[in-house]
Amino acid sequence: MFSISLRSRLTRYAAFIALFSFYGAALAQMPLSPEEALLYLQKGNERFMSGRLIEKHYSEELPILAEGQHPFAIVLTCADSRVAPEVLFDQTLGKLFVIRVAGNVADPVVLGSLEYAVEHLHAPPLIIL
Repeated sequence: MFSISLRSRLTRYAAFIALFSFYGAALAQMPLSPEEALLYLQKGNERFMSGRLIEKHYSEELPILAEGQHPFAIVLTCADSRVAPEVLFDQTLGKLFVIRVAGNVADPVVLGSLEYAVEHLHAPPLIIL
């Protein structure tokens, strides 16, 4: 799914990714570079594809989410109900800023949402599914 060059960096970032294999406040508080965010999404997608998803504890995360959102990536995806980025990338609530629109058309409303995510939430990478 991602380029070979990013895939080859997995060994280098293995320790880093291991630090973020849990779903607590730490990820929300630590900014990721675009490269780190892509690697984190790639590892999540590998877990999804292998059927080894990390157990989620949504009720435990609600107090953290109530304080604000700190997504580490923006995902523009189709409104198709069969495509759920949080599941495809093995993420939990608040980790992805997802914009869903039929056909991935970036009209002025979608562009406004993208600008908000970049400017106010500082989510570095934009993934288009």
